[in-house]
Amino acid sequence: MGDAALELHCALEYEEADARTGRNVCTRTFSRALVVRRRTGLEVVAESKASAPLRKTLRPREHVVEVYFRYVQDGKMAFIRRDATKIYQFNLRHGDVEELQALVRFSVRLGAIAKTPHTAIPLARAARPLQPSRLSPLRPRRPCDLPRQRDAPTSNATRQPLRDRSNHMPQHALSPTRDGDAAERKLKRRRLEPSANNCKSTTLTADQQRVLRAIADGRHVFFTGSAGTGKSFLLQQILHTSSPIRQQLRGKRVFATATTGIAAYNIGGMTLHHFAGLDVRSTTSSIDELVTLVKRKRDAVQRWRTVDVLVIDEVSMLDGRLFDVLEELARELRPEKRHAFFGGIQLVMCGDFFQLPPVASRQDRDKVTLCFESSAWQRSGMEIVELKQVFRQTNDEFVSILNALRIGQPTRLMLNRLNEQWKPGDDDDDDDDLHDSIRIFTHNDDVAQTNSKRLDALDGKKFNFISADTGKTEYLASCPALPTISLKKNARVMLIKTINPTTGLVNGCRGIVTGFTPQTHLPIVRFSNGSTEVVQQEDFPVRVADTVLASRRQLPLALAWAISIHKSQGLAFPDAVVDLSRVFEYGQAYVALSRVRSLEGLRLRSRLDERRLVLADQRTKGTQSFGKRHNKTHTLCRRCGKSSYHIQKSQCASCGYPAAKMRRYNWSQKALRRRTQGTGRMRYLKDVHRRFKNGFREGSTAVSKKAATN
Repeated sequence: MGDAALELHCALEYEEADARTGRNVCTRTFSRALVVRRRTGLEVVAESKASAPLRKTLRPREHVVEVYFRYVQDGKMAFIRRDATKIYQFNLRHGDVEELQALVRFSVRLGAIAKTPHTAIPLARAARPLQPSRLSPLRPRRPCDLPRQRDAPTSNATRQPLRDRSNHMPQHALSPTRDGDAAERKLKRRRLEPSANNCKSTTLTADQQRVLRAIADGRHVFFTGSAGTGKSFLLQQILHTSSPIRQQLRGKRVFATATTGIAAYNIGGMTLHHFAGLDVRSTTSSIDELVTLVKRKRDAVQRWRTVDVLVIDEVSMLDGRLFDVLEELARELRPEKRHAFFGGIQLVMCGDFFQLPPVASRQDRDKVTLCFESSAWQRSGMEIVELKQVFRQTNDEFVSILNALRIGQPTRLMLNRLNEQWKPGDDDDDDDDLHDSIRIFTHNDDVAQTNSKRLDALDGKKFNFISADTGKTEYLASCPALPTISLKKNARVMLIKTINPTTGLVNGCRGIVTGFTPQTHLPIVRFSNGSTEVVQQEDFPVRVADTVLASRRQLPLALAWAISIHKSQGLAFPDAVVDLSRVFEYGQAYVALSRVRSLEGLRLRSRLDERRLVLADQRTKGTQSFGKRHNKTHTLCRRCGKSSYHIQKSQCASCGYPAAKMRRYNWSQKALRRRTQGTGRMRYLKDVHRRFKNGFREGSTAVSKKAATN
């Protein structure tokens, strides 16, 4: 039967779920149902002797309607209608195959979003009105562009609840241990495997092989290195399901996490907070409150109790206080291994402490500790491996400049060489050669100004989306969503909130607006992972403990012609325009410049002034100190009993107790502050043996640099 059929007789299973929580509200089953085509959409009518009749409409031009037809050859398909508060799902069963195929073609022509590769049925080539006329440079090959490699599934496939379903594929297709669609597995391998641009050969260096041997032996590993040394490539080798190291870890559950959404997306994982079931303010709560909070989240508890190997990327942005909290939380949630470090979980950590530190407000910046300063790190026995060979930049001159910036010791000749990439009098926004280059700024206000200018240059109608705020306005000052968002067709956007981590729609995922829905005017975005989504409003609550003080409901999108340095960490660009005139944080200059693959692709908006550059944190000087104690006197805190000592702040790194009150014989830190106060120079510490009443003890004294090196 062709497209002329106006009705479809089938069985129907109808489900309703809450749009915010995904909780199933209603489930009804009908043995006889009728789907009628109308000019504006579909009308679903079903009757049952045991319940009231059902009559629903599906209008793709007015509502967000998704169509799933993977099992259409078995007489099955599904429609999902998404509203602001509810999700409606229509599971059609025992229908005629040709009628179902015609129904799919009809719904797609009206504007329904196809969530299944189009190779599942012979769709017409012209029946895809919502896609751009040409491919975007951010768009990789999609699953529907790949050849289908297996037969249709059998008719006894089990049904899954609405809350457990992915937007793009059934849950069983996400597991690498079961047979799934060959095209989707091929796409996943392509996303995880290193590209030829980043690494010309799959041969591992000696340092990388050392990391893999340590992982295979079950040891805790932290591998670091400058930008472009293959840290992300090595992570991909570790996480690849067919890699040799994963074959050695067969039987162990490996979870990939990162401290930022972009880094998590790049390695195919989730954010560390999402894995742990915590929010960003978890460091201020007690461990009992956190255990109670996590136990409410069944998925988080399941992850904690089943994980064997935990991979954490971008550890430089992990607060040491949070690392202590996670270690204690792991032991509490894994009572059978409570006495083991991190509850018996093997840690594989990656990052560069010379890059961006943990994000903190101005008043809390002095309280932030780096991960290697935490007491949990000191007890871990972490094996540290530094990767030294650079792959991203092939120019030795550029590599040497970046390495000098990394440790905070660039020469004047190096800065002059970088300043050659600044051309006075040229407006880089009007330069045709760099018109499509991404802009990297230190401050969000510069990012907003550039994005607004590029948006105004686009043709077409502008759509303004105004947020719905509740609570006091001052609480929403730190909300990532703006009060008003303006979008146009072909605008470059980026997610500012994780929508669905299983499909890659995480914080930092970029895409292009391909259009807007006819009635609700919601943006239709083609993301860089190949999926097309109608982005709806999300809630951005502002919480203190468990109390919501304010909330903002807005689109989780932001314009992405320009990006901040914090958002760019972990990314690489062939060319970029970098503005370092307002650097305020350690590692910002190094991170921004190392995002560019070559010196020729770099353009500076202002000259580099060595007096204004904020380079490396003194705490990160010397990578070999990451695993060693920083307190030469081995003092114990009287308040918390831990030996985590902050040498610069002269206080306990765990609780902030003053170092002068930790032990009476810890006199050297007090003398160091007194001798260097107001002198404008830094004194050095030297270990000495000083006689006390109860014998000799090792301490530190403030001496000159010459005396310290002798």
